[in-house]
Amino acid sequence: MQHQAQIDAARTPDGKYDYSSCFALVKEQISHADIAIGNLEVTLGGKPYRGYPTFSAPDEYLQAIKDAGFDVLLTANNHCLDRGKKGLERTIAQIDSLAIPYAGTYRNVAERTQRYPLFIRKKGFCIAILNYTYGTNGIKATPPNIVNYINKETILKDIHSAQAVRPDAIIACMHWGEEYQSLPNREQRELADWLLEQGVTHIIGSHPHVIQPMELREEGNRQHAVRRLFLSKLHFQYERGKYRRRTHFHPTTGEIPSALSYSSATRQIKLFTLARLFHSFFSILPSRTMRIHLSMDCPSHSYRRKKLHFISVLLSH
Repeated sequence: MQHQAQIDAARTPDGKYDYSSCFALVKEQISHADIAIGNLEVTLGGKPYRGYPTFSAPDEYLQAIKDAGFDVLLTANNHCLDRGKKGLERTIAQIDSLAIPYAGTYRNVAERTQRYPLFIRKKGFCIAILNYTYGTNGIKATPPNIVNYINKETILKDIHSAQAVRPDAIIACMHWGEEYQSLPNREQRELADWLLEQGVTHIIGSHPHVIQPMELREEGNRQHAVRRLFLSKLHFQYERGKYRRRTHFHPTTGEIPSALSYSSATRQIKLFTLARLFHSFFSILPSRTMRIHLSMDCPSHSYRRKKLHFISVLLSH
């Protein structure tokens, strides 16, 4: 997300924009991941470049995001229609021009059918990415444009489409909840329960801009990581049915858990999640880092030790 002060700070004397310093402090961590996913909560709608309430960032911002090491972008959020049809389509065009896979918004039905769900394949793993938003600030998408809104009927069809490919994980990235509320509301909790019941294995939430609790749920040998926070630190390993817990994240004090750990003799996934808050004067504020080690036992693959690094970063204010 780009506020006006950030846009102004990136402007160079020749009228261009330089965002190279924006990710300088986190580029190493982001680039270290096998898969780095960012929530792009701003349009690339062209000039005039503006911050709140209808965001449009310079194209150089997207290039800086790619240069920082991001591999995938999420575009379904409450600001994706800030510049209407032109903004939505131009944002997609710019993302496509840099060959960055994305999920959330589409120019038409055919494009959505072809590109969604988004499947990411890395080191023998297949991960399905789903992305939805609660709304778009009262602005409606202009046909044939499509925004993935939170709608159970639509989501269920998408889950079934993802399951048909038999991925190792289905991650639902939900733009939901209430801004600056430290606890999820009833709608979030109920929707999270429903998503897990339908077969989603992980949930990553965005929009509140503050820490919300993280939950790890178990059902026999099946374990679900439900993530409703983006400023925390967590480390765990996962294996069939074996579970060992050390310290737990405290949503009020913000204390960081030392580890949640699981072990496996098959494969290992490392899931790194890093969130940074961007200061209004374009500096980066230090924040907590979420680091997850996740081992997955999947009979459909050979039992070679494999590792996958994953970063999800909220590009927000």
